[in-house]
Amino acid sequence: MTEPMKALIVDDEEKIRSFLRETLERSGHTVFSAGSGEEALEILQERLRPGSSGPQLSGFVDGQRVLEQSDGAGRQPSSSC
Repeated sequence: MTEPMKALIVDDEEKIRSFLRETLERSGHTVFSAGSGEEALEILQERLRPGSSGPQLSGFVDGQRVLEQSDGAGRQPSSSC
């Protein structure tokens, strides 16, 4: 088994987030989930990178911007899209 890690799931479909969350938690990982890119950035800043501050965002945030803002927050994010 691999070492437990923190994972952030970002998808606008609740069923997909729930399935992935349950699967990863059963494997012992800590899981955070977000329904939008903006919510994902908030989680990165508040929970996964305590004490960090980022740019103030408003409106639509796409996945590429989340990846750009997450630089240095942990392991390289992966995408299955």
